[in-house]
Amino acid sequence: MIIETRIRGVNELRAYKQSIGKTATLTWKGRRIKCTIIEVVGKVVRLNHDDAQMVDEVHSKLQNKEQVAELIRFNKKTSKKRENKLASDMEGKRHALSGALWWKKGDVSDAHFLWEDKFTSNTYYTLSLKILDKIKKEALAVGKIPILRIGFMPKNENFVVLQSQYCAVAPNNIITQKYTTSSHKLSIFHLLRIYYKSTRTLLEIILNDNKFIVIPWDTFLEIKDKIVKGEKI
Repeated sequence: MIIETRIRGVNELRAYKQSIGKTATLTWKGRRIKCTIIEVVGKVVRLNHDDAQMVDEVHSKLQNKEQVAELIRFNKKTSKKRENKLASDMEGKRHALSGALWWKKGDVSDAHFLWEDKFTSNTYYTLSLKILDKIKKEALAVGKIPILRIGFMPKNENFVVLQSQYCAVAPNNIITQKYTTSSHKLSIFHLLRIYYKSTRTLLEIILNDNKFIVIPWDTFLEIKDKIVKGEKI
């Protein structure tokens, strides 16, 4: 059977054109169905297939590819924008390819810190020792303090995570939460509740005996010089 269907979007059009003459075997409701793309005319594609329902499956796959491509473009654009702003705020430099070059690790560096910048569209971020250990190793290799900055996009809030050893905080100014796991879901709502009550209190998170301080971005900017000098916060 030959049918025609309209193409939606430039990426979908490109994908159809690249697939002309090709035969794909896909699963549809438990059945294996072959579909051949015959030609593309304007915004219409003609297909030869055994089942009209196949068109919905083809559209779905192409639309998913387009959505993934759009998400990747958005994340790259957002990441570059955040890194440039971070470099400007810290009077540092943004690293090409977000630290993918072996001689220039991390996203941003300044005179004292090596930064890894992460962001999420969720209301939580999974803080893991794997990422924190990676940042620590890269920072110590260049004689800098390792820092992870986390951006919660829904609330437009940023927090800094660094090892407790770099923060001389009075015991009565710390709220400690200990976990016997190598990762923990850090909730933006939980963080906002803690720092809404007191800007002098800092949250310490312990993951498998590894201690980290979580600091709101504005607070970090105020105390960063004390951190560098090792002064009490």
